[in-house]
Amino acid sequence: NSPAGWMFKSATLDGRDVSEAPFDFQRDVADLVITFTDRWSGISGSVQGAAADGSSVVVFPTDAQSWTNYGSNPRRLKSARATAQGRFGISSLPPGDYYAVAIPEEQTADWRDPKMLEELSRVATRISIGEGEHKTIDLSVKEVRQ
Repeated sequence: NSPAGWMFKSATLDGRDVSEAPFDFQRDVADLVITFTDRWSGISGSVQGAAADGSSVVVFPTDAQSWTNYGSNPRRLKSARATAQGRFGISSLPPGDYYAVAIPEEQTADWRDPKMLEELSRVATRISIGEGEHKTIDLSVKEVRQ
């Protein structure tokens, strides 16, 4: 968790980005640089249609190689449950290209599975987010079969 008012931006070790890949500390580390920003990025919006209540919005990178080995707390794979009015918000998304899709509650259990992400990518909305950028999108619920 970031300090109040700040968003985690990056972590570099020996000049290598380690912010999105798990690694073990096997030695004392003196050259780890952790950077925070006050320029938040994310998305919000609404889910339209009869199935909006109880749906969840999932956001994941367009790069399929990012769908595995992302550690226990992935920065680029996020979800948010829509409110009864269909509103949602997802903050602390690093800049990049993403898919966003609303799915029924019964499909949320395995949405991080790469096979499910492949299916979701076919019906998702593509969105690019820059540093400090907050985008608003409207979605409709999509059901997929694995």
